[in-house]
Amino acid sequence: MPQGKLTFPRLQTLLHNHLEDTVGRLTDFEVTFAKLERGVWKANVEFVVKGGREDAPDTASFMVDADTREVLEFRKGSLWKE
Repeated sequence: MPQGKLTFPRLQTLLHNHLEDTVGRLTDFEVTFAKLERGVWKANVEFVVKGGREDAPDTASFMVDADTREVLEFRKGSLWKE
C-alpha cells in the first residue's frame, strides 16, 4: 500500500525514532530546519539524550527520501547551512 509523500509531521516522527534507535532515549527533540526539495527532505535537529546535558543539546543533519522514507544521510554533530 503506497504511503504517499512524507509530510513534515511524519518526518518529525521518523527523525525522532531514528535518533532513539541510534543514540538512545531522548529527553528533548526539536527540528530546527527542514526543507523539501526534489523529493528529498533536508533537516537539522537538536536533541538531548537521557542523562545528557540539557543546556548543551547535540545536533544532527538528515537527508530523507520523501517517497520511500529511507534515511539517505545522517550526520551527528552536523547541520545544514542554508
